[in-house]
Amino acid sequence: MIFSLMMASVGNRIATESREKNYKDMRLFDFIYTSVAGWATVCLLCLYQPFVRMWLGTDMMLEMPVVIALCSYFYILKSGDIRWVYQEGAGQWFECRFIMIGEAVANIVLNVLLCKLWGVFGIVLATVLSVFVTNVFFCPKVLFDRYFKNGKLKEYWTDHLLYLATMLLTAGCSWVVCDFLLPVSDSGLVSSLLCLAGRLVVCTAVSVAVFLLAWKHWGQTP
Repeated sequence: MIFSLMMASVGNRIATESREKNYKDMRLFDFIYTSVAGWATVCLLCLYQPFVRMWLGTDMMLEMPVVIALCSYFYILKSGDIRWVYQEGAGQWFECRFIMIGEAVANIVLNVLLCKLWGVFGIVLATVLSVFVTNVFFCPKVLFDRYFKNGKLKEYWTDHLLYLATMLLTAGCSWVVCDFLLPVSDSGLVSSLLCLAGRLVVCTAVSVAVFLLAWKHWGQTP
């Protein structure tokens, strides 16, 4: 919904504002949006298992590598949303057409190959790898080469590297606290709901604390 609502206003600003002003706006929106995506990723990591156990039972719980791969896919996908809004606003869907086709082909090929090796984990990993290459390298390069033209692609990558480091630190802290205080167990419905609610509170509190400390220390807030 955020993605769709921003599209028209960003397109208008691209037509009326300078490229440098739009770059600063994109950097700020990217910071806010990716911080929320980081919190959501941490919540997914800590809530997947207790939710599936409550919903489908212990036998249907996902293996931890699959959970991590799903969370990675979500975060990588969301980290490119704001950038793509600006690419859509700048009319770059045509310039990115071969990148999108390449991603789809790579995804299919890797799905076939990695599925034979690692099953469900291989399928998710294939998507993670193909989306990662597209979202992190190829599409941003097109945007900065064809629209911004300010030589700040490395700054964009540095921002996202710091966002990733913050998210990983938050995820590690949240996982340790949740695993210690609110372990997943074969309990009743009420206990499972309390476990989910408690983990959500922990993830939110740790995310806010780590994000504030990290950005205050690094001074990287756009």
